[in-house]
Amino acid sequence: GLEVSGTRADFDTQGPVRLRIFVDRSVVEVFAGDVVLTKVVRPVAGATSIELFADGGPAEIKDFHVWPLSVPLKEQSASPDS
Repeated sequence: GLEVSGTRADFDTQGPVRLRIFVDRSVVEVFAGDVVLTKVVRPVAGATSIELFADGGPAEIKDFHVWPLSVPLKEQSASPDS
């Protein structure tokens, strides 16, 4: 299964699982095959990390990529560089 900040979704975890995780200021979305889990979270000031773990057996992360999300349009228009 999959759990994000106390919210759980069950799915078949036999074999490789591809996770796509999107983190914004207060929303975490996890896509795992046909399962999507969205959770509103309370941001922690200064937090700069994410924690992944397996419960009930071993897991291996074979590949991990991080891409910054675009700056919201509202913030772009308020920029002094505009």
